[in-house]
Amino acid sequence: MGFRHRWEIRLTINHMVSQVKAWIDRFIPRVISNEIIPGANKTEQNVGMPDAKINQVGYNLSELLKLGIKDRHNLINALRIPRQSGIVGSRLKFHVETITEDARVRKFKEPWTIDWLRSLPQGAVLYDVGANIGITALTATEDATKCIKVVAIEPAPANYCSLVRNIHQNRMADRVVALPIGLGEVTDVSSFNLTTLDAGGALHTFGDVVTLPTKEGRLDQVVASNFVLRYRMDDMVTKQGMPFPSHIKVDVDGTELEVLNGASCILKDERCKGVQVESVDNNPAFDQLRSIVDLMHKHGFSKVAEYPHNKDFPRVTDLQFARK
Repeated sequence: MGFRHRWEIRLTINHMVSQVKAWIDRFIPRVISNEIIPGANKTEQNVGMPDAKINQVGYNLSELLKLGIKDRHNLINALRIPRQSGIVGSRLKFHVETITEDARVRKFKEPWTIDWLRSLPQGAVLYDVGANIGITALTATEDATKCIKVVAIEPAPANYCSLVRNIHQNRMADRVVALPIGLGEVTDVSSFNLTTLDAGGALHTFGDVVTLPTKEGRLDQVVASNFVLRYRMDDMVTKQGMPFPSHIKVDVDGTELEVLNGASCILKDERCKGVQVESVDNNPAFDQLRSIVDLMHKHGFSKVAEYPHNKDFPRVTDLQFARK
């Protein structure tokens, strides 16, 4: 094995250890005592992970590096316990690997969004633009009797991975199509800025990163960039044969107008009945909320509700529109 290969393995192990480190004191004793996983060796999550190997780990992180790749992999899988959704009345479960995912799943902070999703009519087709790890996409189609289909669009790699995992965790692959692309007012390949590499993260965007003031400071750090295929929503329907959306949800942290401009033909079509847009006023000199309302009015929609995110993000507002 060459030096470079050994070094890449070491980097992978170090990344894994950093993920486990925050959880090890909380989970390992409970895994060993079978509190989390009764009959630990008898579950699918712990297949191939003998008690002796788990007990080797204890509280000593250095022991992780002495385990083989397969055993480390099995240990991580033992900690991947799907978490029950905190949304009232939901039976969905989500894989949780980061603090952000855990917070999203435990307490989804937009009850009006859940109400809107649950009000979608029989046979609706929802485009969930900025689907993140899939909470809204899966909630929309949780009631199988309504035969709702969802196109879940998420360009952030870690979020997309969790989105796909959660679709399959809840056995909804026949109802939700996940696409690792972005949407905008042009069809092209564009640089996509990431504010974190962890699943569940937000404020990723094409172009300038959103600089929102929060209680902890400003959220404006770019940790990585990658190139992403970006479509006009109109092109997805007319050129790629995707189903026509009866409803659209847009949550893209700053480029809402670009997404809507790329869907001008869809929005003019009376088959499109309802839209929810999260408006992020990133630029104090430009009233994005008013621009979104004016654009939607031009396409035949009326604003029916407005929900400011007052406490955490004072310049963020959810807008709901219905066909006039």
